[in-house]
Amino acid sequence: MSPWETIVRQHPSKTHYQAGYRELNDWIEQQDQQPEINLAATFPHQLRFRKRMPDAEQDESPRSGENVEDEPRAQAAENRVDEQEMAQMRSSESRQQTRTSHDATSTIDFQTKSADDDQSRLPPDAPHNTWANFRTKHRRILAEFLGTTLVIFIGICANLTYITSDGQHVNLLAVDLAWGFAVMIGIYVSGGASGGFLNPSITVMLSVLRGFPAKRVPSYIVAEVFGAFVGAILAYAINRDNIMHLHEGLIPGSTGIYFYTQPQPWVTPLTAFFNEFLVSAVLGCAVMALGDSGNSPPGAGMHAL
Repeated sequence: MSPWETIVRQHPSKTHYQAGYRELNDWIEQQDQQPEINLAATFPHQLRFRKRMPDAEQDESPRSGENVEDEPRAQAAENRVDEQEMAQMRSSESRQQTRTSHDATSTIDFQTKSADDDQSRLPPDAPHNTWANFRTKHRRILAEFLGTTLVIFIGICANLTYITSDGQHVNLLAVDLAWGFAVMIGIYVSGGASGGFLNPSITVMLSVLRGFPAKRVPSYIVAEVFGAFVGAILAYAINRDNIMHLHEGLIPGSTGIYFYTQPQPWVTPLTAFFNEFLVSAVLGCAVMALGDSGNSPPGAGMHAL
């Protein structure tokens, strides 16, 4: 069996990494080890509020009230733990050997050199691409920004198409579907890197209830707000002529309300606040239900839809 056939069996995605790519992108190995919250998949089960664990070293002499017959059972449990650790070590060694053989095979395919030629691998001091380094370092923030930009851009464009055409080209059902697919696209675009939250309220909720790191919340909120403004600006840029032809500018009673939320004059600020609060709560309940592995989650990749 060739090394490439081995790597295909162990990696169902069949993702190929050219020799030297892993050395320049260390985040690939770290990404597999760190659980991430992703709106396109079920949420990981992780400890949030850890209690102090008892010390591993305990007295060998039985305490008062302990049964001596429990010692064989404890010894068997320790043996099982040792076997699991040995199995993990063997699995780690097997993956390392497979990766080594994979790199050698990649050298033959892409560098047209022998597998024993170490010069085919990129040297540690090889020059890095500046944008690649910046993207790797800030990939979560950039992904959240891009996903939010796409959602707002597509949604507002659908709004403006409806209002500027007086409902002749599209109807309200098409506008609603456009917003729904916009959110789906945003999650698919950014879910693998940032989780695809696309909403400050979702970010805060997942930090409080699902252990999303609190230190990332401010940067996520900034990326989401900035992405929303950029998406709105892009939507205005390509619809400016239609807006100026209709009203010669954004007005609160027509094109303006399709960019921002504006309550009716008789609606009090308290009612408007609870309206947004309850709508966000319903959205949060849907997100939590879809991400719960014990709540009949949809199939792989169907959460965003």
